Amino acid sequence: MTAPVYCLFLTPVEVIKVRLQVQTKATQVFRGPLDCTWQLLKTEGVLGLYRGFLPTLGTRLVGLPFYFGTYETAKKFFTGSSAQTPPWALLVAGGIGGTGFWAANYPIDLSTWQRVAPTRARERDGGTHAAWCSHAVKTVIQSSKSGRPALSDTVKGIYEAHGLRGFYRGFTPCIIRAFPANAVAFCGFELTVRALQQQQQQLQQQ
Repeated sequence: MTAPVYCLFLTPVEVIKVRLQVQTKATQVFRGPLDCTWQLLKTEGVLGLYRGFLPTLGTRLVGLPFYFGTYETAKKFFTGSSAQTPPWALLVAGGIGGTGFWAANYPIDLSTWQRVAPTRARERDGGTHAAWCSHAVKTVIQSSKSGRPALSDTVKGIYEAHGLRGFYRGFTPCIIRAFPANAVAFCGFELTVRALQQQQQQLQQQ
């Protein structure tokens, strides 16, 4: 239920990040995040910062149940009858949670960049953005500099250009990154909560 509110803050950050990532030295328009924000507001208005809101929301609605569901399931499996989950199990469970998140929503989120965009996408963008092209649905929408490409058109264009594999290009590097990153995140969170609880108990005993 919190995903829509969360995405209200996340989407502008994602749009700015995508615009900065896809530009090359030859096509550089923005000097940095603040300049990108200012130029987008001048040329596209506030709504320009929310391009791709629905795909962004979709990634969270689809991915987060897998994220926490696979994490909790893996944590319970590794904990077994133990009173406390060991740190190694938190790391592995966190990595599995991150893998579950990306496996569920990868086709509609950002991953790796390609220099070959669907033909219609290049034509829509006037052929001016050499690195316009991500295979990811959300990124294609957010990186478009002109018009608002329809979600259905974007999906169709990716499929026509690359087939089903186009929706999973770069999946392996994504998982290689996601496993350790989420392993450390979950483990750090759990150990921090555990330390705070122990400190609270000590204070109550004094």
